[in-house]
Amino acid sequence: MVFYSLADSRELLAFAMLQALAQPVRRMTISNCFNRMRQWLLRRAQKERENLRLFVIGAAIFFAGLGLIVLAQKWFLPSLQQELLSLLGLVLAVGGGVCATLGYIALSVLRILTLGRRDD
Repeated sequence: MVFYSLADSRELLAFAMLQALAQPVRRMTISNCFNRMRQWLLRRAQKERENLRLFVIGAAIFFAGLGLIVLAQKWFLPSLQQELLSLLGLVLAVGGGVCATLGYIALSVLRILTLGRRDD
């Protein structure tokens, strides 16, 4: 086991900072950013199981939120509790809808992009 003193840790931090400053600065051009995003999307398209899981979990959360809204409207009298439960249901429905939409897009559109890609 190695113990470092405070002076050693300061020297290590200074060395790490100098190493970080010595790295060349890469400028993010629009084409570089577009290429990185395209590569990330193509890698994401290959993860079919994760995309399906995202879609299914998002749909389940969406319908749970929708169920909370219906439950609040049918079972509670108009009150603050009803409004708070409806708000929670709305938040869940929106979050689940976004997740389900991203999963569906990843399953369909990204897959089409992968099939249309040229391998040189």
